[in-house]
Amino acid sequence: MKNPIDMKAVLALSEQQKRPILTTKLLRDLRPKSLKLSIRDFSMNNEPANKRPSTVTVDDVLTWIEAKVDQLHAETRVLVDDYWRRLKAEQKNHAPSEKARIGVRVRRREASLSFSIEWFRMAMIRDNGGLKPIARYLKKGPGYHYPLGRLLQGEPDWEADLVEELETEFADIRKQIALLGKIRDAVQIYSKTTKSHVESSMTEIFE
Repeated sequence: MKNPIDMKAVLALSEQQKRPILTTKLLRDLRPKSLKLSIRDFSMNNEPANKRPSTVTVDDVLTWIEAKVDQLHAETRVLVDDYWRRLKAEQKNHAPSEKARIGVRVRRREASLSFSIEWFRMAMIRDNGGLKPIARYLKKGPGYHYPLGRLLQGEPDWEADLVEELETEFADIRKQIALLGKIRDAVQIYSKTTKSHVESSMTEIFE
């Protein structure tokens, strides 16, 4: 039998990771509405809400978390693609001396149902008598924000403005991903603990 969990605890944690409306219009237009979930989506059947059980299972919560991560990943992909589109367009309006060097990527971590958003600096190195492009990834450090002072050192103002705008969005997404991970870990610990208690009680009964 699947272990029921305390809905108040889950809702209290999940409320912490609600994010504000994104400022990028492209993201608002393209956000996958089908992935928006409410607490009613925990139930996997089509029964009316007033006939559903008052508890949800551990598997239901983990499924909800996975869907939320997928939604955030889709939003991040839109933001990353928008950054590169705008970077390319703005570069045409500036001299070669103001060439942009900051790039960004999103990397999925399937094993932990998570992903990371990473900034890097583009550079050229000599290789066999020619030039080879490389990406030097920058360390974020603790917290959800990259240290922009170090990240943008020596970069043109127009590029710095774009990076700062997107990093604000990315930091918020990183926070939500971290909170969802904490909820997942707490639910899994709860499941293991209650299962252990049940097995211990059954052992005592049959001894």
